[in-house]
Amino acid sequence: MEAGSRRSQSWKVACALLALVAAAGVLGGATPAGAHSGDVIDSLWASSPPTVDGTMTPGEWAGAMAVDLGAIPGNFLASSLLVMNDATYLWVAYDAVGDRTASVNDSASFAFDTGHDAVGTNGAEDQFIVSGIFAGGSAHLVYSGGGYIVEDSPFDPGLPDHAGLAGARGFGPSDLQSADHRIYEFQIPLVLVGANPGDTLGLFGGSQFVPGVLDYEAGFAYSTWPTYVTSPIPLPNYGDLVLAALSAPIGVSLSPSATSANGVPGDTIWYNLTARNTGTSVNDTFDVAVTSAWTAALWNATGAVPLADTDGDTVPDTGNLTPGGRATFIVKVSIPPSATGCDVAMITATSSWNLSISDSSTLNTCVGPAMFAPPHSDVGLDDNGNGKFDRLRVNVSVNVGQSGVYFIIGDFFNANHTLLIMSIGTGFAPPAGSFVVPLDFDGRTIFTSGQDGPYPVELTLYDSSFRAIDSDTYLTGPYNATDFEPPRALFRPPHTDVGVDTDVPPNGFYDQLLLNVSLFVGVAGTYSIDTTVYDSIGFPVAFSSNSFTLPTGNVHAVITYPGDRFYTAPADGPYTIDMYLRDSFGATLDFDIHITGPYARTDFDPPPIVFAPPHSDRGVDTDVPPDGLFDWLVVSANVNVTEAGAYSVRGDLLGPGGFPYIASASVSGFLGLGTHTLDLRFPGPAIRRAQVSGYFMVYLTAGPATGNV
Repeated sequence: MEAGSRRSQSWKVACALLALVAAAGVLGGATPAGAHSGDVIDSLWASSPPTVDGTMTPGEWAGAMAVDLGAIPGNFLASSLLVMNDATYLWVAYDAVGDRTASVNDSASFAFDTGHDAVGTNGAEDQFIVSGIFAGGSAHLVYSGGGYIVEDSPFDPGLPDHAGLAGARGFGPSDLQSADHRIYEFQIPLVLVGANPGDTLGLFGGSQFVPGVLDYEAGFAYSTWPTYVTSPIPLPNYGDLVLAALSAPIGVSLSPSATSANGVPGDTIWYNLTARNTGTSVNDTFDVAVTSAWTAALWNATGAVPLADTDGDTVPDTGNLTPGGRATFIVKVSIPPSATGCDVAMITATSSWNLSISDSSTLNTCVGPAMFAPPHSDVGLDDNGNGKFDRLRVNVSVNVGQSGVYFIIGDFFNANHTLLIMSIGTGFAPPAGSFVVPLDFDGRTIFTSGQDGPYPVELTLYDSSFRAIDSDTYLTGPYNATDFEPPRALFRPPHTDVGVDTDVPPNGFYDQLLLNVSLFVGVAGTYSIDTTVYDSIGFPVAFSSNSFTLPTGNVHAVITYPGDRFYTAPADGPYTIDMYLRDSFGATLDFDIHITGPYARTDFDPPPIVFAPPHSDRGVDTDVPPDGLFDWLVVSANVNVTEAGAYSVRGDLLGPGGFPYIASASVSGFLGLGTHTLDLRFPGPAIRRAQVSGYFMVYLTAGPATGNV
């Protein structure tokens, strides 16, 4: 059994970011809008608001929009995200049906892009968390200076615009699961996030500190929205939350209510909008109009055909929509070749039944500092001509609108996007224009991972303040891990272990534990393996450092541990063995963990000599006549011998509490089978010179006469 710690993911507060899946295959050479991922949750109107107390009474959340997070590939925790709102509050709940244990660090969170513009604004981009990691059980975060700060923890409804802010965590049944499980409920004042019914907010099921919903005790199992991610994501990758509006006989909702994107002069930005018939009484056709200083055109959902006029009034429209029906269309905004600054396009959808009823969406298009400009490309580079790639180079295409300093971070994943293999970054300072920036991923690291391609590479572009300004995902060609340069040497699990009885004749107890280490060696030479063995309660049992001269290929190295170390350990196995592989210069090449079989301490041979307390001591006055002062402190140490032979027992005399060191004494000789008492004599003058009084400590060691054990 091999530990998986070196190949696992964790939720990182730092900016390891999941990038937006590229839409180039659908949109051709156009640039999609920066916000958001394309995933949408339509909140439902709350006719009967829930009580935020950590419990779900029957039917309490029946009127909410429910999203099955367990259906999202990669999510580990069976759970649902529930959303509803009225004109004052937004209610969010996580029904974590898969979390059947209550841990103090169980958590739930979500985050908003409040301006729906993919841009961090100080004091906005609110995040809400209920978790035991905060002393008050909850925390409200806001964006500040490129990161996030805690504005209130616990939630403080007494702050401005915070009235009614609440969150609760509980454990019990729900409509989705009768067995007790974790439940989280939130109440968010709409004024706090600057929203109104019908508005669109960017939404991430997660936060800077914890994932969307987390079962801490189940191996850190969690789920996130809109996709499964291994860390916080940048604002452009959020999904959309469309807040419900109170139904009327005739009505329309246009979402997102506002969004923005950056481009470079000459680009065409594509915005996806959705019109929904929110009326309850009639089918309706909604005329769509656009006003913009830059060229803006309406297209159907494919982006290939202009939006049609289906009712013959010379105005493009959505087509006939039944109550609750929706239509998606695209707005293309062209950035003029010499443009600077920003353009605001206003899109309006108007009812054909009642021209006074309409809804609008604001599209804010700016000449941005820089952005990715797919397609990207990749190539394997063989630096030494041996037929193996030393580097996998990803050529990243970037359009720069404003000269300056920029950074690109590339996160390199395995083929199914569940394992982060490595991350690298580079900086560059270009003038305005189009550029290709190379990212070189280490071939040895790819070989060591054992993961075949194609490899998703998540790309994030940062400005000089290290603020994320764009993201993309690139999929490399179909490489095999063995196409790349192997390292000098690495562990190649699984490893094996076996107990060995060396007694003649065998006595049924192990004298040694052998560890058979499996390695791959790319360059023949001398290597060392350093190990530490821990028992089942984490106490270090044995250590080793061995050198091996190894040929190339798949090889094995055997490490031997004395059995008596395990016999005298505080706890039984299985034993955990940490292993470090080093080259001849001592540089660490690899690390691995091996878990042994379930040995018991009594499976091993005891040491041939062991102490058999209680021991005793006495002071001896050898003066003639006696002067009443001890010339010797004699410690009588009891030992039990199971194999006759020459042994030595040593004692180090220490002051009370282990300090100072005073003197040492030892006795050696042949000892037969059975119990023996050996006197260790410590000189009285040395004790007097130490100038300490009290209960002295004696550290005892016993072993063969040639050395202590």
